[in-house]
Amino acid sequence: MVTSEVETTGVMMKVYGEKLLELLKRVEELQAENSRLAEAKQRMQFRQETCAKIRDSYVQRVVRLAKMVEQQAEDEGLWAIAETATEAYLQAALRRLHAVIEGEEEP
Repeated sequence: MVTSEVETTGVMMKVYGEKLLELLKRVEELQAENSRLAEAKQRMQFRQETCAKIRDSYVQRVVRLAKMVEQQAEDEGLWAIAETATEAYLQAALRRLHAVIEGEEEP
């Protein structure tokens, strides 16, 4: 009877040992996957930060451009009646540029 219990205990230990090894292997796989995901998260955060910086830069440019357009629109000297063909050409180009910037015309 003692031999049977020892054999049963040995078999159970073997089964539990195999299960434990399987679980340890799975833990290692999950840790590796977790590391890959953490690296991917860092790359994604870097990309988001880079995109935000680029976006902010363009927003600042657009704000400066809008201020400049507004200043030029208020400058009577730029919109006066042209006296020469060159002035007329430059004023037409300026008006077209303003229309494109303000979304009233396509480039």
